Amino acid sequence: MRQIFVNYPYVSPREPDIIAERIRRHGTLRSVAAGEVLKRGGDANRLFLLEEGLCAYYVAGDVTGRPAVMSLILPGTSMCDMTSSVGKRCNVETRAVTASRVWCTSPDFFERHVFNDPEASRVKYQHAVAKQESVIEGMIANFTLPPEQRVKILMKALLLYEGSLDNPDAGDWLRLPYRISAETLGQTVNLTRQSVTEIISGWRRAGLARRVGQDLDLCRALFDDIYDWIDHRGGCLPDWRPV
Repeated sequence: MRQIFVNYPYVSPREPDIIAERIRRHGTLRSVAAGEVLKRGGDANRLFLLEEGLCAYYVAGDVTGRPAVMSLILPGTSMCDMTSSVGKRCNVETRAVTASRVWCTSPDFFERHVFNDPEASRVKYQHAVAKQESVIEGMIANFTLPPEQRVKILMKALLLYEGSLDNPDAGDWLRLPYRISAETLGQTVNLTRQSVTEIISGWRRAGLARRVGQDLDLCRALFDDIYDWIDHRGGCLPDWRPV
């Protein structure tokens, strides 16, 4: 699922503890509704940390009429930290996908609580690079991989973020930790809602996925053919990969 870097595509890495703890200590926790915009493209600096729920960075909607998700934001991940840390604006909309709880801090958070600490600054710099690597990996996947593989990789990234895929005691069936609509999944992997629905329906017919109420369970075997350069160095590439 990783082709160049070590960070997973589509899902931003979790905020380092040293930074997340300071955001919680100096921030204010508030609830946001599904669809609420936390920061519009070009807005002045703001900084958030997602405590519960699901958010995303959206791009291109005003230009193409078809919003695209640049990156999904899961609990424990900061939002708008790039603009807050360097003081520059960017045309990305930060929006809650589901009802969420978010820590909000002042725009000068990094100057007051991070940049005066060499260790915290070093950790934040490394994390900023990791987040950009994740975004690039997602873009590369959307440009180079077949549609079904992109959906699989997104599902795997979500499971890895929550640790269930790496847990041998979890069994053969793994519950997707977030209820994400086919529309949002499609916006993340550059597919239509209908295409995502058809792919998941195919998995269900093959016995690799099942619906349990509103939840989606996925069989471990679904991810057997996903290539990852770190896990497969020196091995053969899957048959689906273009030559």
